[in-house]
Amino acid sequence: MNHFTILGDVVAPTNIQVYYSFKDGSLTDYSSHGIHATAFGALVTTTGRVDEAIQFDSGAYISNNLYPFDFSRVNDYSYTMALWAKPTGSNSAQTLVFVSTSTGWCAHFIATTSTGVLTVNSWMNGPVGALGPLLTLNTWTHIGYTYSPSNGIRLYVNGELYSSSVPFTFSAPDAPVTITLGTDNGATGCTPGYGGEFAGALDEFYLYNVELTAAQIWTLAHP
Repeated sequence: MNHFTILGDVVAPTNIQVYYSFKDGSLTDYSSHGIHATAFGALVTTTGRVDEAIQFDSGAYISNNLYPFDFSRVNDYSYTMALWAKPTGSNSAQTLVFVSTSTGWCAHFIATTSTGVLTVNSWMNGPVGALGPLLTLNTWTHIGYTYSPSNGIRLYVNGELYSSSVPFTFSAPDAPVTITLGTDNGATGCTPGYGGEFAGALDEFYLYNVELTAAQIWTLAHP
């Protein structure tokens, strides 16, 4: 798949903030921005949904500093996150994507509840989110999470629209952010108030500074 062309719709390279394929266990950012990730703990390369993936166990995680290409410093800035997830531990509260600043702002953007139900979350002077399904253990699930001021949050599961929020104004942190995959580093109290270490594999992580269309999400979910 051409990562800049989805169903004939050209996505400008500058709209892809970060792209980690995790092929061969690489933490290289294959967007034009070069925001390479750093591993903490013993990450393991495993068979992915597309080529290879990263297995998270025993508190290992991946982190990057999203600056100066910072989608989250402007209120109402549209964005999209997409990835494949394969939980291998248990149905419990876990954090897949955690966003934080050095000033204390933080949110579990993609997480699961204490019973393993998928949630995607944002902030408008309080938590805003959308609920997904129970993530099936040992099974790859594609998660597409889009936001725009006019549409709010839209959660796509395996390419299909699953749930959404009402339109709202994203209240961005006025500081550079760190994006962490696989843990919240103990910050369970950050919105929506649950999360934790992720046990499982992640593959094909994308962050865009635009809201992808339903057709574009479908293509990402069907490589």
